[in-house]
Amino acid sequence: FYKSQNDPKPLKVLNLVQYKVSHLDDKKKKVAQGFLEIAKENGKESATYKADTAQWHKQWLENLQKVCEEAREERDKKIAEKEAGISTEGVGKVFCCPLEQQVEKTDGSELPEIVPKCIEYIEERALDVEGIFRLSGSAVLIQEYKQKFDNGEDVSFENESDPHAVAGLFKLYFRELPAPVMTWEHYDDFIIAESITNEGLRLRYLRYLIDNKIPAISRALLRRLVSFLRRVNEHSEVNKMPIHNIATVFGPNLLRQKNANMLQMVEDTAQINNIVNILINYDGYLLNDRPMPEDIDEDQLVGTYAKALYDYVPENAANDLTFKKNDMISVILQGIDGWWKGELNGDFGKFPGSYVQVLQGDELKKNMRRVRFKQEMVRLRKQDADEAKTLERLQKEKEELLEAQNDLNAQWEKLETVFSSLSSQLVSICGKETCQSFASKLKHVSDTSLAYNLVHDDVSDCRYDLVNQLEDLKTMCTPTDKDKKKKTDKKQEKMQENIRKLLEPIAEQFKEEQSLHRKNVKLGADVVQSIQAIDQVGYFLQQG
Repeated sequence: FYKSQNDPKPLKVLNLVQYKVSHLDDKKKKVAQGFLEIAKENGKESATYKADTAQWHKQWLENLQKVCEEAREERDKKIAEKEAGISTEGVGKVFCCPLEQQVEKTDGSELPEIVPKCIEYIEERALDVEGIFRLSGSAVLIQEYKQKFDNGEDVSFENESDPHAVAGLFKLYFRELPAPVMTWEHYDDFIIAESITNEGLRLRYLRYLIDNKIPAISRALLRRLVSFLRRVNEHSEVNKMPIHNIATVFGPNLLRQKNANMLQMVEDTAQINNIVNILINYDGYLLNDRPMPEDIDEDQLVGTYAKALYDYVPENAANDLTFKKNDMISVILQGIDGWWKGELNGDFGKFPGSYVQVLQGDELKKNMRRVRFKQEMVRLRKQDADEAKTLERLQKEKEELLEAQNDLNAQWEKLETVFSSLSSQLVSICGKETCQSFASKLKHVSDTSLAYNLVHDDVSDCRYDLVNQLEDLKTMCTPTDKDKKKKTDKKQEKMQENIRKLLEPIAEQFKEEQSLHRKNVKLGADVVQSIQAIDQVGYFLQQG
């Protein structure tokens, strides 16, 4: 609203979704039509305003009350849709729309169009921009781009000069996803993973959750995003966005609890940020199928281990652990309901806590030695099996190569018969001496052409080295600003000047000859192949 009708700047701007508008009588009876009271829903802030006439008062009251009510209804509708993970605002919508509805294929082979477009722009133009993702961009630009994407337009950032607007749009996209990338359902599992003290077990459990618990489209998006954030972090000395700043910005958009209160969100912030740190630092292992990093000690006796007292075969083998008596289980969580979570031989799942005994001290060390011995035996057997498979594969490849060689030999024999017949006919027509003379000339052409290519490569290498050395010499003989400030020997300066004068015409001569050298083109592979074919013709003529 404005102070006066002709005032170009608003006196104040209110977000009506947070306010209620009501009529307020003038207790002093000086204003017959009364006042408009605009108060926040929480009652902590209110203000009164006066219309010029009773008609204006009535009209403003009705209109504002209507607008406020519509704004609140729209807000409540969006919140309900976001919580339910649905969108009813049409095909082509991007913001506030579930990931699965933004792509045609949900197997991870396709990402929402906005993601690669924003990432490519920032990687090309904004990795060295200070405060990228931390500083705000133009709110007007962000809303314009958001509307274009939601309308299904072909958006281009080619002429965009405000990198913070593109970065802000990127953040807004993740913030308005109906569900976080790492899903509502497995929030507790990821928080539990972060709290595991054994580094190797923590990484293995995180990888298990990413590979098996979140949808393929979410996994693909997470992989692309984390790879990009790692690149942003690599430029942190310039852009001032170290890994903890990146985690603070993107953590809540990747992982958050459904219907969490403010206290719970604050309590879990450090763990969420640390999960993002781990994802960026170990993205090769967690998201790109690479081996466990060498700096992680998987054999460390850190954490809780339990020995199986009985055999256990679960009804739901997909989510529960199967084990035999005396198996050693790495315990991830001891649930208060009697069901624990753990790992055995790379498999994760639930199991009844009453079936195991937690080991400590010497008993743990003794059992771990036995387990490691068994694991080493399993590893060696697996290695033998892998080597046997490799030998089998190599033998098969050898047989295939021999078969291909035999086929080539058979084809060559057929060609040799044909060429020998043709060469005999040529000799009978032209005479043996003429054919042998022509064959020797073909041989000379072939040898000369191949030698030319070798010389061409050598000359190119020499020219490249000479040009670089000349540039280095010119640089050494050209005084810098620091050198000019220092007191130097006049004889040395004179000598450097003379050398520089000698080098300049040589460098110019190289530049003039460069265009001529480019015309001296190396023979292409197709020409060489033709020459070699001619050489074969000469061979058959000599044989004839």
